[in-house]
Amino acid sequence: MQDEIAKHTKEILKTVAKPNHTFAEKLKDVLLEIGIIVFAVSLSIWFHSWSEHRHEQKDVKSFLTALKPYLAQDTTYYKNKAELIAKQNSFEESLKLSEAPEDSLMKVTMSLDLTFSSFRPNETNGQYEGFKSSGKLNTIEDENLRSQIVTYYQETLPMYSWFTKFSESPQEKISIAVMEFNSKSDGIKFIKSRKGKFLLTSAVKGLQARIGMSDSTYTKATILMTEIDKYLKK
Repeated sequence: MQDEIAKHTKEILKTVAKPNHTFAEKLKDVLLEIGIIVFAVSLSIWFHSWSEHRHEQKDVKSFLTALKPYLAQDTTYYKNKAELIAKQNSFEESLKLSEAPEDSLMKVTMSLDLTFSSFRPNETNGQYEGFKSSGKLNTIEDENLRSQIVTYYQETLPMYSWFTKFSESPQEKISIAVMEFNSKSDGIKFIKSRKGKFLLTSAVKGLQARIGMSDSTYTKATILMTEIDKYLKK
């Protein structure tokens, strides 16, 4: 491009220096050369912008394609609530038993599910964080899709992670209490105590809320996958 500009600039100087041409002829030739330079520069700028935009959109499609398997993992994880429901049922059963007479409880087999669920704090957000840190999020031209991606990774998943930690607090305290039991009567006293009932109630409510959040997160991940598919098919 610089060579072309230099070439036409020389032509302008030659035209101006021609002794046998009138001013009008010189002006006509000079304007023609300037027009060629302006057109060439404009064409070069347009082509550069087009090439850069094409490269950006190629990166966007690569990012979205790489994101899909991780979203698929998320949908599988949040859809499978069997473990959470089993834990909820376990604590609910113990809460019901707390209202029974102490003598009758000696004949009942009590069991608390004290295992903690496989908690994954944003393990699938590596692709998103990499794309964001490169400053390329705004190259996703679909504003609705871009907004959904940002909301999912910066609000939905962090909120689920935070709430999981919060909801497991009473479960952890129950687990600590159970480790100190020396006999079945200790367990009965615990579930009938004010502290025990409070922890069991908190554990049940926390699990109920987490099941609801799992449904909501699953729905958002599914919708996001659908929107990505639409974008990639354009």
